[in-house]
Amino acid sequence: MHPAFVRWGVFTSDLMNSQVFFDQVGVSTVLSICDNLDHYINEYPDFEYELRFISDWVNGKNFFSFSTSGSTGKAKKVVIARQIIETSALNTINYLKLSSDYLAFVCIPTEKIGGSMMLVRALIADMDIYLQKPSANPFLTSSFLDNYMILSATVPYQVQNLIEKKKYEAWFYSEKLVNIIGAAALSNATIKELKRLNSTHYQAFGMTETVSHIALAAISSTQLVYESTGDHIFDTTPDGRLKVKGNITENKWLESNDIVECIDNTHFIWKGRADLVINSGGFKVMPDQIEHYLVTQLENKLGWTPQIVITSIPDPKLSEKLVLVYTEDDRLKPDIFQTINYKKYQKPFHFIQLSDLPMLSGQKVDRSKIREIVVEKLLM
Repeated sequence: MHPAFVRWGVFTSDLMNSQVFFDQVGVSTVLSICDNLDHYINEYPDFEYELRFISDWVNGKNFFSFSTSGSTGKAKKVVIARQIIETSALNTINYLKLSSDYLAFVCIPTEKIGGSMMLVRALIADMDIYLQKPSANPFLTSSFLDNYMILSATVPYQVQNLIEKKKYEAWFYSEKLVNIIGAAALSNATIKELKRLNSTHYQAFGMTETVSHIALAAISSTQLVYESTGDHIFDTTPDGRLKVKGNITENKWLESNDIVECIDNTHFIWKGRADLVINSGGFKVMPDQIEHYLVTQLENKLGWTPQIVITSIPDPKLSEKLVLVYTEDDRLKPDIFQTINYKKYQKPFHFIQLSDLPMLSGQKVDRSKIREIVVEKLLM
């Protein structure tokens, strides 16, 4: 029933000397892993979670526990039934027309729902699986392209790096690739670059509570319109937040904190996060929308994509003051922020440089931690 092969490995590169090193650490069949789980875990402890998850799934485990990302609040555990997970996987398999001709390239954290669902899709569709620990530059050798169609899941940070390092990442440009991009929104410049590729890319919308994505937006389209990947239907609350109902939600309405424009009951345009809204001087501003606008402005000026985050600090008169946080980079001079044509009520009062942006395990920006750092720097 599960003849597929599972491979796992590590990738390192010496970009200064134009060399790429790839080591395939292990290879086995799914059934062999299940029959000899302790042996494989002892031999390859770095892949214990993935090997154990595969064994649990094949052996019929009925409930699985996942952590939410914690990107907009405290992370929490969510227990999901096998039947719901299967339904979600089949939705994607049918929507993308996946089959055993594909290799599932898993290069995002499998402890989170997005990575685990890559494993489930592969196991249900009898795909071979290639496991690689998450890195900024996921890598597949050309031999995989000779033998498979490729299904991968990535995050925007990986996508940006892969675009910049095109010399080394032939798999990412291949017409054999179908890539699902999650965790955060893409910048306009990244979308523009992706449209030039022969590969197929989708921006995903979903959350742990909806068992990974419930809608995909084709990057190749003129506008990012999210389409339901299963029987889900969409609507909005009176304040414009997305509501979802379908088999995944046991046919009950589930409200999200995402502001959307519903085109019809199976399509929507994403606008931003309601729980990130900053009230400054009586005006409600959405940080993610400001970030998207500013990154586009900066990309046009710089020719590359900087990392920025909009946050705020308490203020006795305005309630909250906007603060722009950016990562240290020799190519980025602070005075460039004064050359931007800011929209009304969206110009930051302060600009803070950090060596790196704090990140959560799912490759999402840790906004709570960033705000703590900014408050400490400016008010304490």
